[in-house]
Order: sequence, then structure tokens, then C-alpha cells
Amino acid sequence: MEPYVLDLDAYPEVSTWFCIGFQITHFYG
Repeated sequence: MEPYVLDLDAYPEVSTWFCIGFQITHFYG
């Protein structure tokens, strides 16, 4: 599989939700 890479500069909203989701899953996971 190719490494998971996102162009966060092109998708600021995705970057924001990804960071929020990561923090939530990391905190509750």
C-alpha cells in the first residue's frame, strides 16, 4: 500500500476535522 498522504494545504477543512478526529480517537481510544 502507498503511504497515507493528504495535501492538507489544499483541504484546510479536511485537515481541521482530521486533527480533531485524531485527538478524539486518541483520547477516547
